[in-house]
Amino acid sequence: MSWQDRDPGAPPFPGGTEHIVFTTPYIVVHPDFGEWLAYFRRTFPATAGFAEYERHLKYGPTRRYWNDYVFEAYVNHQSDAIYLAGLPDIPESRPHSEICEANGWQAPAFPRKS
Repeated sequence: MSWQDRDPGAPPFPGGTEHIVFTTPYIVVHPDFGEWLAYFRRTFPATAGFAEYERHLKYGPTRRYWNDYVFEAYVNHQSDAIYLAGLPDIPESRPHSEICEANGWQAPAFPRKS
């Protein structure tokens, strides 16, 4: 279980073995949908099926891929969401990648709850 998961503890039913885990949703505020489609086109061959996409989104090409992305893409948070920016394969797009921290980075505008 990762730091962003919330485990309420004991199984919800007496004698049960199942647990419930609540996660905080990630909201990608930048880039837009078209740039994410371009990322998937760079990442997968045109013949890739649902299983390949699902495997990539769950596990990534390396064990640390998505953890590194979330860490480097972090922009802000509130109690019910974590905001991210950038693409996994373009370090310049992620605010906390080494290249962005060296050159400075400006967060895009994104909606906030009042």
